[in-house]
Amino acid sequence: MRHPGYLGAILCHTGMGLTFSSLIAIGLSILFIPVLIWRIGREEEMLLTEFGEEYRAYMLETRRLIPLIY
Repeated sequence: MRHPGYLGAILCHTGMGLTFSSLIAIGLSILFIPVLIWRIGREEEMLLTEFGEEYRAYMLETRRLIPLIY
């Protein structure tokens, strides 16, 4: 996984919503996901610019957020 911190944030926010049985918190967690995916895209553009082919090779070996899926 290239971005374990972002996955941790998603799971933490979702878990808090489930713990407190708050539909608002769960909804905000769901709305938070597209923002993080956008941010990951911007970060990866910067990393490609900085590290070039070395980072591109790393991208081919790993997934962004969810192992074996995304």
